Amino acid sequence: MASKKAASKSCVASDAYTGPITRSRSKGITQEQDQGSDIAQSILKQLMEFPKAAMVEMERKVNFLMKVVEERDNEITALIEQMRTRETSESIQQLQDMIANSIRAQYGGSPQTSFMYSKPYTLRMPLGYQPPKFQQFDGKGNPKQHIAYFVETCENAGSKGDQLARQFVRSLN
Repeated sequence: MASKKAASKSCVASDAYTGPITRSRSKGITQEQDQGSDIAQSILKQLMEFPKAAMVEMERKVNFLMKVVEERDNEITALIEQMRTRETSESIQQLQDMIANSIRAQYGGSPQTSFMYSKPYTLRMPLGYQPPKFQQFDGKGNPKQHIAYFVETCENAGSKGDQLARQFVRSLN
């Protein structure tokens, strides 16, 4: 075992430079140290610049996102202002058209913009029916009293349901 240790020590000794250190040898060692130092400095510089580059990139992205958010805020503000300034009332003709189209759609008619008179009821009064005498409403009295009187008069005459609607028009002046 002692011979193996001696052999390994001789290998290590043979790898090491055992001669005199000359000026050229000293210069080579210094150059090797400088190259190692340059490499270490380069690596250190890259390691220091990587976070800087990452920070610059993140700042650029944050600035971009802030710009996008600001643009969106401006769009929202403009839309809110547009909603406030927009005239919300429709013209009378547009309202009449909308009402007419809804009524026609409800009763199955074709939607048109012109108005045609049609009776909203199809009930026929029985043969020999004598309508009761109504007190005429001229718009100056109490409408609730007129309606109460109308309903009472019709019930006394035996009129109910759809007949009430048809006869109500006759009670108006």
